[in-house]
Amino acid sequence: MIAALLGNLIGSILASFITAVIIQYATKIAYKFKPPYWTAFKASVYANLSAISLGLVFGFLLGDNPLSIISLLLISFLLAIYIYGMTIKDPDGSPIGVKRGFIVILVGSLIGIAIWVLIMLIVGILNI
Repeated sequence: MIAALLGNLIGSILASFITAVIIQYATKIAYKFKPPYWTAFKASVYANLSAISLGLVFGFLLGDNPLSIISLLLISFLLAIYIYGMTIKDPDGSPIGVKRGFIVILVGSLIGIAIWVLIMLIVGILNI
């Protein structure tokens, strides 16, 4: 249990280094400004750690039935929107807000899907 939790924490932090760059470019694409790297990193870490925490709570309370997994995904997504909206700041210093946080996550997800598809195409072409 402790090893799994520690692995999730380390994996979450390592993934946030890459996710921060995606958040920066998603914000630049959607809103024509790029937040500082460490702000994007912090937003990603907060969102990931909140999802891990929710996962533990849902796992202990509801088990691993499909309804709890779908609920966890939805609640984690909504919480990540809120975290991104409140953590990422406009150039004038105010939070971008929940609506813009949703757009950043949407654009970031599309960038992530495009990267995944590209990797799968390369793996398929090279027969790795």
